[in-house]
Amino acid sequence: MNIKITRILFSVLLLLSITKIHAQSSVSGTVTDTNNSPLPGVNIIIKNTIKGTTTDFDGKFELKNVKNTDVLEISMMGLKTQDIPVGDKRDFKIVLQEDSEALDEVVVTGVAVGTSVKKLPFALSKVNKEQLKEVPAVDLGNALRGKVAGVRIVQANGDPNTPASIRLRGSNSIMGSQEPLIIIDGVITGSDTNLRDINMEDVESLEVIKGAAASSLYGSLSGNGVIQIITKRGKNTNGVPKLTVRNETGFSQIVSEYPLAKTHRWKLRDPDIYPWDVNDANVQGRWFLDDDGNRVLDDDNLLDNPFPRLLDNQDKVYTPQLVNTMYASLSSGNEHFKYHLSFQNSRQGGAIEGVKPNVRNNGRINIDYKASKKLAVKTSFSYADTEGHNAPGSTRSSTLYFEPWIDISEKDEKGFVPTPAGSQYLQRYRDNPLYEVGILESYFDRQRLMFSPSITYDFNDNLHAGLSYSMDDSRSENYSFRPKEYEDPDPEEDDDGRYSITKSLSQTAIAQMHLSFNKKIGNFDTRLTAKFLREDRRMHKFYARGSQLKVVGIRTLNITDPDTRQTESRQEEEKTSNFFFDANVIYKDKIIINGLIRRDGSSLFGENSRWQTFGRASLAYIVTEDVEIKNVENLKLRFSWGVSGQRPTYNAQYETYNIDRYGRLQKSLLGN
Repeated sequence: MNIKITRILFSVLLLLSITKIHAQSSVSGTVTDTNNSPLPGVNIIIKNTIKGTTTDFDGKFELKNVKNTDVLEISMMGLKTQDIPVGDKRDFKIVLQEDSEALDEVVVTGVAVGTSVKKLPFALSKVNKEQLKEVPAVDLGNALRGKVAGVRIVQANGDPNTPASIRLRGSNSIMGSQEPLIIIDGVITGSDTNLRDINMEDVESLEVIKGAAASSLYGSLSGNGVIQIITKRGKNTNGVPKLTVRNETGFSQIVSEYPLAKTHRWKLRDPDIYPWDVNDANVQGRWFLDDDGNRVLDDDNLLDNPFPRLLDNQDKVYTPQLVNTMYASLSSGNEHFKYHLSFQNSRQGGAIEGVKPNVRNNGRINIDYKASKKLAVKTSFSYADTEGHNAPGSTRSSTLYFEPWIDISEKDEKGFVPTPAGSQYLQRYRDNPLYEVGILESYFDRQRLMFSPSITYDFNDNLHAGLSYSMDDSRSENYSFRPKEYEDPDPEEDDDGRYSITKSLSQTAIAQMHLSFNKKIGNFDTRLTAKFLREDRRMHKFYARGSQLKVVGIRTLNITDPDTRQTESRQEEEKTSNFFFDANVIYKDKIIINGLIRRDGSSLFGENSRWQTFGRASLAYIVTEDVEIKNVENLKLRFSWGVSGQRPTYNAQYETYNIDRYGRLQKSLLGN
C-alpha cells in the first residue's frame, strides 16, 4: 500500500514538473504596421515587470522564460499599445495601428482651450515623457537642455543650490528679470521662480513657446517666453492601483574646466644662480622683486615665462558629487474618479568639494472627479521642502585667481590654510577657496506650497464655463555665519566675525473664470473664448546682520556688537486684473485664422499707464490637406504677429531722486 501511494505521489510531482516546464518557455513573433512592413525597435515587455526585449531590424523578437499566464505589452511611440495574453501560443503575428491621439497631440499653452498641434497657427515646442525619460534630470533647466531649439540653459557655478537660468528669447530687459513665465497645469506661478522646487519625476510633458504671437495670451507676464509643466494624473485603470518605486544614483560634475595657464609675464632671475625650490613656494626663487617685495613685469611683457610647477587647482575644488533620488507614486482611477499620489526624496551634490548636498522632499496629490456628464472637478496639491548649503560666492573666481604653482590644498593642524605658500606674490588679497568652503557657513531652508482647485461645467455641446483658483505660497530662511576665528587674507577687512539672517515670504493668489463657445457652421469650425483673471501678489522680507562677535561658536544676532547691527524690512503688494477675448476659425481643417486681444491692468504700471493692450493675429494653411506630397505627412504655412510684455519692477513706477555729496538732487528713475 505504501509503495502504491509513493508511486502516485511521484507521478503527481512528475506531472507538475512537466506542467511547469511547459508553462515557462520561449515565445517569438513578428511585429508589423498596417501595411505589413516590419517594425524595428518595438518594445515587448511582460506586463507589470521590467522583463522584456525589442524587435530587430526585421520586426522579429524572442522572449524566454514566459509563463502561460503572462501578458505581453507591445508599445511603440506613435502607435497604439496592445496587451496580448500569452496562453498556449508560442508564435505571434502582431499588427500595430496608428495612434491618432499620439500623431495629433493636444497642447494647452498659448491657446484658450486645448488644441491639436496640427491646427496651431503659431510655433510651439513640446517635450514628451519619452524624451524626458531618455536623460533623467533633477530640475527643469537640465530637463530642457538639448531638447528644444534656441533654448539656452546656464548653470552659473557648481553650487547644487543655484538653479539653472533659462533663456528662451535672449536678453529682453536691461533691469528686469530674464526668466520665462512658469505655468504648472494651467496655474501661473508666483514670484518665486526657483525651478529646483519642481519634482521632475511628476512631469508628464513640457510645452515651450518663445514667439510673441503665442505668448501674447499671457500679456504682460510673457515677455521672456512661457514654459508650461504638465504633471502626471491618474488614468482609468478600472480601479486597479499602479505602484511605481524608483531609485536612481549618479554623480554631478562640471562638463569642462578652464584651460590651465602654463606661462606668465613676470620677470625672472638667472636660473643658474637662483633655482626654484618647488617644495617651499614662499622662497623667492627666480622671481625678480622690487623694493616693496612685488614681482616686476618682464621687459617684453609677453606670457612666455614658465611657472615653477603646474598644479590644476580646479581638480581640487570641482570634484564629482553624489546624486541620489528615491521616488514612489500610486495612481488609479475609474470612469468617475482618478488620482495620482507621489513622494520624492532627492539628495543632490553640486560639483564643489566640501559643499553639503541639496536635500529636497516633494509630495503631490492630483485628483480628477467627474461628477456628471456636465460637471467636472480637478484639484492639485504639491509641497516641497528644500534645505541646503550655499557655496561662498567667490569660490570660482578664487580658484581661477591662484596661479597654478600655488597649492591650495596645503594644510596645517587646523585644516586647509587660508593663504597657501606663495600667496604673498599675488597682486591682491584672496582667500583659499577650500578654506572658505570649510569655515564659512551659509544655509537655507525653503518651503513651497501650491494648491489649485478648478471646476468646469458644460451647459450643452457648444457652451462651456470654468472657474479656478490657485495659491502659491513660498517661505524661506537663510543665515550666514563667519566665525570669529576666520582669518581674512586682508587684515583691514577682518571684522571679528559676522552673522546675518534673512526671512522672506512670497504669496500669490489667482482667480480665473472663462466662458467658451464652439460650433461647426457649414465648413467652418468656430470657437470663441472670453476669460477674466484676478491676481493678488504679496512679498515680505526681513534682513538683519551684525559683526564683531563676542563669543566663539554661537550663531545668533545677540552675540554681535550692538553698534554694528543693521535691520531692514520690505513689503510689496501687487494687484492685477486681466481680460482677454480669443476667436479661432478653421475652414475645412486646412485654413486656420486666430485673433486675440488682451487688456492688463496692474498696480505695477504707472499712474497714467494702468492699462496696457496685448494681442495677436495668426493665419495658417495646411498644404497637405490639398496636395499629397511624398514622404511629407504635414506641411503647414503660417503667419503670425503678436505683442507680449514684461511687467516692470516694483520701484519702476515711481519717480525717484538721489542726493549727491553736495546736497544736490539727481534724477534716478523717471517712473512709468
